[in-house]
Amino acid sequence: MNAYVRAAASSFTWRRVCFSQAITLVIAVLMSFDWGFFGEGIRHVSLHFVALSVYALALLPMAFCAEEAITRGAKTVVVYTLVLVFINPLVAIGIAFAMLWIYCLVFASPWIAERWGFIEVGSHFSVPASLALLVYHNGRTADRMLEGLRRGELRRVQLDQQLVQSRLATAEAQIDPQMLFRTLAQIKDGLQESQPNAERDLDELIQKLRSALARTAAASEA
Repeated sequence: MNAYVRAAASSFTWRRVCFSQAITLVIAVLMSFDWGFFGEGIRHVSLHFVALSVYALALLPMAFCAEEAITRGAKTVVVYTLVLVFINPLVAIGIAFAMLWIYCLVFASPWIAERWGFIEVGSHFSVPASLALLVYHNGRTADRMLEGLRRGELRRVQLDQQLVQSRLATAEAQIDPQMLFRTLAQIKDGLQESQPNAERDLDELIQKLRSALARTAAASEA
């Protein structure tokens, strides 16, 4: 539960609130051209803008809580079906009802004039808001896909680095340190005893080192 509370709280930033209120104001004006102002029956058209502004504030935590549910493993289709078909319309109708009741109470306006108007208004409010939630969902889906691609690319680079390191380790392991020191010790003893085979052994060691270095370089380039 705390995760959803944090998700809801994180949705309220100045940028998001200002942007959502600006979009809501435009939608409120456009909606008034089609079916008038919510609140005309009680002679308070400001109710139209106040109800939509409050509803816009409710949309922010709704979208972020839905995203939190998807992050926690819930199916996207199920989450957004519930939000768009059930939760969003109920929230819109509830806010329209609450704002109408408050206006009637504060301004002593007649309640009977728009007794059922909040249901129609809530349904009208929820349509553009559902479109906004779908746009938000599509944007978050695209972000998740890009994030998955970035994680996959990073994982591929890490695997490539591990493969190169493994090849280098294999090439370096082909040079046996014990054999190297043992051969050097034999050459040293041979030179001290003036053995004729000491020079030949030194040449063989040089050839082995050159071969090992060549294999190491080939592994590094691969």
